[in-house]
Amino acid sequence: MNIPGSRFSVFSIAKRFSFKLQGAVLSVAAIIAFGAVPRSLSAYDGSAESPGTESRIDSVANKSSARALQIELALARLSRGASDEKIIDVCKRAAEAQEKYDPSTLEKLYAADYVEISPKGEIDVREKAIGFYKVENAEELRAKTPRYVLDEFKVRNYGKFAMVIAKFSFGSREDPSKPPMPVGLVLYALRKEKGVWKIYSAQFTPFPRPAKT
Repeated sequence: MNIPGSRFSVFSIAKRFSFKLQGAVLSVAAIIAFGAVPRSLSAYDGSAESPGTESRIDSVANKSSARALQIELALARLSRGASDEKIIDVCKRAAEAQEKYDPSTLEKLYAADYVEISPKGEIDVREKAIGFYKVENAEELRAKTPRYVLDEFKVRNYGKFAMVIAKFSFGSREDPSKPPMPVGLVLYALRKEKGVWKIYSAQFTPFPRPAKT
């Protein structure tokens, strides 16, 4: 079943998350931080040291270092999670721009050296990939194009580079409550340019054609 005016068909296809350390997170961090200091630490008031004081101080220092490391790792995981959400958001925006025949948004999301393997199995450079959506009858084509739905994201975030695999589905425009129909997978390759994630490659892979009975 081909979708008129669309590069995608059933067999040929292939929020920005605002990261804030909210009060709850800060509270947990504070509990961990304060928990690193035993109450007995208040006994070290500068008076003459009792037997074993030095070992107790070393123990407190080691526990404090361990707690500090735990906090650092926890915050790093939270930061990485927020970064992953930004990466996913870029991919969703790209799919939405294709659905809506919005080349101006694709211009912003695609890197200068963008290249893709299209749903037809063709290699398209940036100009050709974006040019497909530069049409005069965009309004008409939008009405005939199903909703493009990305989900089941698998993100590999390497700091300045990232890879994303997602399931690509067609959603009903007339009945949004109807479950989307999976049609394939899409692989995105992204990199950071001046702190902004850009897509520099994509590959669309259709699911195998069902066997005839």
